Amino acid sequence: MEIRMKVLFLNALLVIVPLIIQGQEIWNGNFIEFEKDSLADWTLEENQDRITDNVWLTRKNIRGIYNIAQENGFSHLNGSPIDTEWAFGTTAEYDQLFYEPWSSAIDSMVNLMIGEDMVIHLITDDIYIDIKVLDWGITQAGGGYMLYERATENTLSTQYSGISEISLYPNPTDNFIHLKGLTKPAQIAIFSASGELVLDEIYKRDKPIDVSGLSPGLYYVKLAKKGIVKLVII
Repeated sequence: MEIRMKVLFLNALLVIVPLIIQGQEIWNGNFIEFEKDSLADWTLEENQDRITDNVWLTRKNIRGIYNIAQENGFSHLNGSPIDTEWAFGTTAEYDQLFYEPWSSAIDSMVNLMIGEDMVIHLITDDIYIDIKVLDWGITQAGGGYMLYERATENTLSTQYSGISEISLYPNPTDNFIHLKGLTKPAQIAIFSASGELVLDEIYKRDKPIDVSGLSPGLYYVKLAKKGIVKLVII
């Protein structure tokens, strides 16, 4: 929880670019709320959380969450919502979590997940998203009410004229990293996953950053005062 709070604090100050890690994508942009009202028509787009073309989350008047883009209703046996898997935790530790179908992850007891940090993995899209269920209509009288918050896709700041499209490579790395897309020198700061500043220097075009002295782990590379953050694995 401590790590997530610090990452969210950075997000409050910065605009984060998409984090691509060995083929997976982590969404850690601003959080939005999705609410499906009691007795609302789940077949309408306004009552579906259309995360990607493959995953549209909703709920009928009873039973669990399902992916209306690919199935007709919730089924525990089919692993609804299909094309997703879930785990308790945050994306700060996404590669250390144990993922299961939604109902298995919560042991078929919805109360276990209310107010708890979870990660939903969109399998086909290979996207990991922080999500937290805030409220849930449990009985039939609840009418399928559902309220949760989740992270959104990250966006790129265009305020700095010295940045066209920033890419960081190699990632993962063990010695040096390069930043492609800078047309002039920029102040670079590297933070550990816990928010500690571990390196601060001027990056010049085509000059690599020496990270060989850092311990293995996840680090955030920030272009100081320019609103750009990248995640690197060392």
